[in-house]
Parts: sequence; structure tokens; C-alpha cells
Amino acid sequence: MSGLTGDHMLNRRKWLGLVLAGAASAVGTAITLNLIALFSGYDPLSVIVKGIIPIGAMASGAAAASGLFFGARHFQIPASKGLAFLMIATAACAQLLTYLFGFIFLKMLGGAPADLGFVQYVDALLTHGREYSTLVPQTDLEEVGGDGYVYAVFEFVGLVVGGAWAFFALMGQPSCPACLSYLETLARKRDSFADEASFGDYYSGEFQHPVGSEAFGRHVSARNAVPFGKSALIKMDTKVVRCPTCGTHSVDQVVTTRVGRDWVEAAGLSRTVDIPASQSAIAAYAGNGAVPATSEAF
Repeated sequence: MSGLTGDHMLNRRKWLGLVLAGAASAVGTAITLNLIALFSGYDPLSVIVKGIIPIGAMASGAAAASGLFFGARHFQIPASKGLAFLMIATAACAQLLTYLFGFIFLKMLGGAPADLGFVQYVDALLTHGREYSTLVPQTDLEEVGGDGYVYAVFEFVGLVVGGAWAFFALMGQPSCPACLSYLETLARKRDSFADEASFGDYYSGEFQHPVGSEAFGRHVSARNAVPFGKSALIKMDTKVVRCPTCGTHSVDQVVTTRVGRDWVEAAGLSRTVDIPASQSAIAAYAGNGAVPATSEAF
């Protein structure tokens, strides 16, 4: 029973930390939006492109939910329906928080009558704002009037979409197939090759030597870069990832080739190589030409 209680308490602490991280990002986003509006005169939350895409609100929603994204990775909380609801709700609440902190800042700066209430402030904010066209720079169209409430709905939808995007980004994070924990990226190495021959020599010889051996280290740590003046034909992105829970790690490689002006993944060459527990590829890939890393997100 004590073991179950301990696991239960640990889970509660993880979720508490997650909620605090989400609250911090939502509050931080609301304060940042108000500071930008205060110093620039423009409300980034209300930016709409093509007349219907609330890009400002979408970005703000993703920012508000970012604390939950990083918190879930840190506390190893897997994506679930409950977490999806929490991320979307947190993003949506950023709208109310933005209004609230705007009201607080206005009161603190002495820019509002003493008898102005929060509801009256929000109504004035929505109906007395001015609409600017991005097609003709600095074109002041008119006061939005009652349409301000329509724009507020657009902003709310944008925030929800931003929160949903953050959740789907979390779902796309690589995880351990055994225990479902999010993987840590311990090293990253990028190689580029001017022709198939140089790529083939490196690629085919990469795991010919035992992982962790001196010969393996020399081969892997060599920096492969296209000489100045030449164009790369093949690129390979290598990551060494490890499960923080069970300790297993692997080498993930994505190979792309140039096709015209585009880079296309060569699915038949991309690979994941599981490294035995008795061996380690981390030191070799963290050598020359590698980019050390501890985690990855978005």
C-alpha cells in the first residue's frame, strides 16, 4: 500500500508542477502581450491575416500552452485527452488574462477613471479599438465598434487552435517504445556530402566497427562538410537519443537528397540503430562535428 501511495503522491506532484508551468506561461504571455501593446501601440493578439486567419492569437495560444508542453516533457507526462483539454483551456484563458492585466496596467498607470469597472473596460477595449489595414501600411480604417466582439471571437478561436497545435506538437515528440517516456537528445551531428561516393564510404562504414571502440570513434567524429564553392547533394542528420526512464539509447539518422531545389528524405537510407546496454555511442557523436543537446521541442 505504501508503494502505491508513494507513486500516487509522485504523480500528484508531477501534475502540480505541470499546472504551475502552464499557469506561468499563460500569465507570462498575457503580460508580454500587454507590454508590446503598451510600448508599440499595436495589439499583437488581434493580428488577422487574409481577413479570417487570427495568426496573432494562434501564436499567443501556442505560447500560453508552452509551459504545459515543456512541463509534460520534463515530468514525463504522456499526451492524453486530459492534457489536451488542459492545454487548450490554458490557451483560451490567455484571452481573459490579457484583458485582466491590461485593466491592471491601466489602473496602475492612472489612465482610467476611478469608477471604471473591468466589464466596462473590456467593452471599451473591444468597441473603441481601431482597425488598421496591412495592405496599405499605416492605413487607419475606422473604429471597430460592435465588430470588436466579432474580432474577439476570432481571437478566441485562434487561441484554441494555438493550444491544440502545442498539444499535437507534444504528441509528435519521440518516445521510448518500451516505457513511452519522452526521449532525450544527447548529441546531434550534421553531415553533408558533395557526391554519392563520399556519402557511401561514410554511411556504409559507420557501424562496421564495434560501437564505443576507438575505430568507431574516429570514423563517427570525422566532420563531413562540403568544400567551399560546391553544393551538397546529400545531407545526414544524426541524433543520439536516450530514454531517461529505462536508459536505452539509439542512433537515429535522417538522410535527405537534393531533388532540384528541394530536399527529399531518402526513406530507404534513414535508419534507427539500437545500441546495446553494454555499449555507448554518446561520446563518439559528441565529438568533433557534433552539436551537444539535452532535449528537443517543437
